[in-house]
Amino acid sequence: MKKVIFFILLINPCILHAQLFVNLGAGAATFEQKIPVSNEGGHVLPSQLVVPVVKMAAGYQIRHIVMEAELRPTLTRQSNSPNNFGLKAGYYIHHFVPAIGYYYNYCNSDNPANNTSGFGYSLEYLLPVTRNGDLYLEAAYMNHSVQLTGGFHIPF
Repeated sequence: MKKVIFFILLINPCILHAQLFVNLGAGAATFEQKIPVSNEGGHVLPSQLVVPVVKMAAGYQIRHIVMEAELRPTLTRQSNSPNNFGLKAGYYIHHFVPAIGYYYNYCNSDNPANNTSGFGYSLEYLLPVTRNGDLYLEAAYMNHSVQLTGGFHIPF
């Protein structure tokens, strides 16, 4: 059965004018970390941190509809930094792809209460370079984190 599904996915691009693709890129993410302040009230102050992030994604474009599975780990030792992975769907309009998706944010294995999930939004711009690939720039908001990434869009 798995071979039949795999064969259908390979044949469908010819029939549906579809395209498999991979996005590889890097960028920066901001997130809010609560830092305890040692004063009389024991207040907790939020602090905005910027960390490097990598984007690895694989997707499928059928005409103008774009579906993508992505992984966005941060490259930092900072605790509770956003490591998002999830699925998104969007619509291709003149090199722009507005999309909405559902993401799981894995922050901490010691305190699972910090791990959250929710909807995310993104706007991606594809800059055509050659027939064999494009460059992309993307702004995304997910799980209280803003991420800006850029990289290579490689169609198959």
